[in-house]
Amino acid sequence: MAADVLRFAVEQAVLAPSSHNSQPWTFRVDEDAVDLFADPSRKLSAADPDGRELVISCGAALVNLELALAHKGREADVTFLPDPEEPALVARIAPGRTRRPSQCEEALFEAIQHRRTNRQPFYARQLPDAVIAQLEAAAASEGARFVTIAGDDRREALAELLATADVTQFKDKRFRRELAAWFRPNGSRQRDGIPGYALGFGRLASRFAAFAVRRLDLGRSQAAKTRDLVDASPLLAAIVTDGDEPADWVRAGRALERVLLLATAEGAAASFLNQALEVPGLRTEVRRLLGDFGEPQLLLRLGYAPQAGPALRRPLAEVLIP
Repeated sequence: MAADVLRFAVEQAVLAPSSHNSQPWTFRVDEDAVDLFADPSRKLSAADPDGRELVISCGAALVNLELALAHKGREADVTFLPDPEEPALVARIAPGRTRRPSQCEEALFEAIQHRRTNRQPFYARQLPDAVIAQLEAAAASEGARFVTIAGDDRREALAELLATADVTQFKDKRFRRELAAWFRPNGSRQRDGIPGYALGFGRLASRFAAFAVRRLDLGRSQAAKTRDLVDASPLLAAIVTDGDEPADWVRAGRALERVLLLATAEGAAASFLNQALEVPGLRTEVRRLLGDFGEPQLLLRLGYAPQAGPALRRPLAEVLIP
């Protein structure tokens, strides 16, 4: 019975967000526990050479797994990074004592199925201050900070850093090839990557998107689109941690997923603006822009938008290992 509960929890874990929808995780389930591994074969070598975003994604998946256990009436006994000799092992999770889930846990669990990375322009409607306070508390509960980026000067400075990152990344042929490799035409049978409809592409455009990105330097046009998104985003924020080691990356991922699920439960949408954190010199500039809060791990835009379609997920058989 415990193994069935753990398999159910893994089904929820894989719905977590990941860069390019790369789904960089595997799981090993037995009768007593589930091990969560980072999958280095799915690392984005150009955008994420240190595997920081990969580990963040695993941290987000871990929250889903815990919420699924709570939904099934079980405490989650979690050991983080349990084996120094096996750095890919992010966590070991065992079902603990039986208990009833809290109302908050149930709300976040229900949000797992509805959370989307929404790349569409957002409405002008602002998030209520009470919701922002809840997002701050959600990040703090995992030992991270949800830092808002307010004021015209700071927003403009961030937009400039993001635009510079777009231009820098698209000049790199390795980055373009890597990004193109994760594009998926609408209707693709592949169960990972970025489907064209998530980028607003119709059927024909989605078939040629990868070719265009691979062959053309679209940095300036992408920078212009990013500026438009920033200008139209009611809320810009960062997930920040005290340090910048794997344990901090796990913490950032956990904070991220709690923020995203809470936003989803409140009817809000979110997407990422991480390109400035993927260019080493620009990440330093983002840190300065945020102030004395620590290491920026993720940049988000939040607001309200039309509902986005779901990205596909790999079947369980592909992520379970013996």
